This record gives sequence, C-alpha cells and structure tokens, in this order.
Amino acid sequence: MLDNRPLRWKEERWPLLMALLLLFILYSPYWLLGQDAFFLIHDFLDDSSYNFDPLVLSGKAFDFGAGATLPNIMNGLPRPAMHSGLYVSVWFFALLPPFWAILLNFLLVHAIGFVGMYALLRAYILPERSQSFVAAGVALIFALIPTYANYGLSMMGQPLLLMAFLNLINHKGNWKTWLVILAFPFYSFLVRSGLYILVGLGILGLVDLIKTHKINGLYWLGLFLLAGLYVLVDFPMIGSYLTNSFVSHRTEYDPAVLVSPSLLDGLKSAVLLFVQGQYHAGIFCPLPIVLLWAWWFGRSRQRNSLLLWLMGAILAICLLHGFYPW
Repeated sequence: MLDNRPLRWKEERWPLLMALLLLFILYSPYWLLGQDAFFLIHDFLDDSSYNFDPLVLSGKAFDFGAGATLPNIMNGLPRPAMHSGLYVSVWFFALLPPFWAILLNFLLVHAIGFVGMYALLRAYILPERSQSFVAAGVALIFALIPTYANYGLSMMGQPLLLMAFLNLINHKGNWKTWLVILAFPFYSFLVRSGLYILVGLGILGLVDLIKTHKINGLYWLGLFLLAGLYVLVDFPMIGSYLTNSFVSHRTEYDPAVLVSPSLLDGLKSAVLLFVQGQYHAGIFCPLPIVLLWAWWFGRSRQRNSLLLWLMGAILAICLLHGFYPW
C-alpha cells in the first residue's frame, strides 16, 4: 500500500528500475569475483554468526535438548552457546555451500532493505508522485550502508517492520502486514536489535494511546506476537541465561581494564564517532553530510525542526558512546 492506494507500476517503475540497476552494479563484484570477493567477518570469539556452517556440520543445528553439545567446536561446546536453528541464516548454510550461503544472505538483506525503505517512504513520508525519485535515492543510500548482513534483517529490515506497525496504527493492516511481523523474528537477532525494536515499538504504541485515548488492539496483538516469536526462536539462549547452564567467555571480560579514565579521551571518542562513524560499519563518514546539512539549514528561510531534532539526536548518541565507558 502506498498512500492508501495500490502501487502503480507506471508511476514508480523508472525510479525503482534506476535504483535497482545501481544497486546491482555496485554489488556486482561479489558474483563477478566469486570466492575472491571480500566479506566482513567479525571476531569469532565475540560473535558466532559465521559459525553457522560448523553448526550445521555438527548435526545439532535443530537439536534443542538441554544437554546437547557441539562435538566439533571446542571439544563439546554447549548447544545454547550457538544461534538457534530457527534462524533463516542457518537454513542458508544447511542448503548451500558456505560461500553461496553468505552471498545469498548478503544480497537478500540489502535488497529487502531497499524495498522496505522505499515502501516506508512512499507510504508515510514521501507519498507524492513527484517524490518517487527522492524516495528511491534515499532507499538506495540506505541499502548501501555498511552493515553486518550475517545478522539478517536486524538492521536492514527495520523500515519494513516499522511500516507494518504503522499500518496497524493507521488501520491499514492486511495479510502482508502480518506476514512481515510473523517472519521478522526468524530473520533477525533478538540480542542485536530485537530487544530495542520491541522497546521502541512499545513506546510508539503508548504515544498512539495517549494521542487517541483508544487501545489499538491489533497493534498490541502484533507487538506481543513479535515478542512471543522472538522468545520461541531464542528460547535455548534465554533458558541458558536464566539457568546459568554454562559459563560464557564474557564472564572474564573486564571493560574497566580497556577503558581510559580520562575525560579528554571520552571526548575524543565521541568526536571520532561523529567524524568517522561507528567502527563496525567501516568509514561511512557523516561529517560531509553534516556540513552540507548545516549549509542548507543556514541558507534556508524555513527551519525544519525535524532535521534539527535528528541532528541533536546524532550528537547525543555520539556523546553517549564516548562517555558511557568512561
């Protein structure tokens, strides 16, 4: 649904086709280079996302027994220490060789990110016919943000999920809305984004309740359904956490040893995040964007309060990042 009407292909096709062509060209090296291509892989001790293949090879991917172990990892790693076999990412490794599983997941995540952002913009932010090219450009930029695709739709799927819940708030929900809500927990990670998504959607629901003075039953049903499915997918991890069934390597992690007590170092960390971006995503430098926005804001006669609040939020996040460890 776009602006409460069906998508009209003749109106949308050129911006969509141009954006998708650019996305295809920019990501073409991955299938042109084949296994010579580079994929971003995190520290295995801190994250087991690319241990999906050893998990599948162990034959224990779908074993949820309390005493199950993985004999091919660390001489018998407890099964709850690895991700749930209900994740779509694990299914890719069960069906395909590792390289093709990684590539398929990478391309699918970014494609869904593009489609989800475009649909959200056209439905609720940029609905006019003349704004279709702007929406396609913003969606393309979003889809190109460096992110860990091995976390599935934890980040790239958020616009699509937000659109689904906005549809429920505005009483526009249909079977597609519920399909997004039902599928999202199986292709995203509770500990990476799910918990924060649930909190954010809860706040959104409370805001709607305060504004309308009415309980939107379908919205809260969707939220509880999303939370329940997250619990279902990750119940081995949640159970092991509640019962302390094994000792995590994080038990020996002491951040105080790694963090400088200097106030100046905290400020430097905040400035570095503002200038270079978060290190997990590589250098996706926000400074030129900020300077361009400041120039436009200074010349414009109209003050866009939303942009001002967003910039303030970015600065607050940078300061929190810099001073939280301190």
